[in-house]
Amino acid sequence: MQLSLLTGYLASIAIRTLIRGRDLNLFEVVQAVAALMVGFGGAVYVARATDFGAAALAAINLAFGIGCYAVAFAFVARRQGLRRNFYFYTSLALILVIVSTALLLDGARLSLLWMACGVLASWLAFRISRVALDFHAAAYAIAAMGAAGVLTTAGYGLIGSADASWPAIAATGLLVLASGLVCWTMPGRSRRRRRRCTRTRRGC
Repeated sequence: MQLSLLTGYLASIAIRTLIRGRDLNLFEVVQAVAALMVGFGGAVYVARATDFGAAALAAINLAFGIGCYAVAFAFVARRQGLRRNFYFYTSLALILVIVSTALLLDGARLSLLWMACGVLASWLAFRISRVALDFHAAAYAIAAMGAAGVLTTAGYGLIGSADASWPAIAATGLLVLASGLVCWTMPGRSRRRRRRCTRTRRGC
């Protein structure tokens, strides 16, 4: 019942944005955020409190998240451009993917999965020149570092006492850091533009 609130509201948004081709207004965005918090957040709370149905709930919403990514890039971006609808669908997809995978996995597997999503988003941002994917890559990388304990160790290094020993970084954390460096070294849209300008010898 909690999830039906989010499902029904997303269906109405899909009709308005995909079939009628209209942009979401601010009121609808606020309503969608409220439906996400009450519907999806409430469903997650009930599933964890009763210890029943969490895996099925996570699988369903992970499919929704992947579907939102597909709709945003395959339909909205091509037909409507990078307008409010595009950023709405991609932001919703990011939230659904992160929360759903957190329900399915934990520990090292979760951090590695999020880092893999970050590397994939960074590579796609490089290939198709979508700045939004750079922000998604950063979000996945930060989430992965948090799950791997890298952020905790960094916090000890910044504000911890010099007398206290820092928590050690596991092999998973080192792998996450290496993957983050891979994302950081991928050229962004502006660097690709400068590279094209250099090859064509034109001012940009």
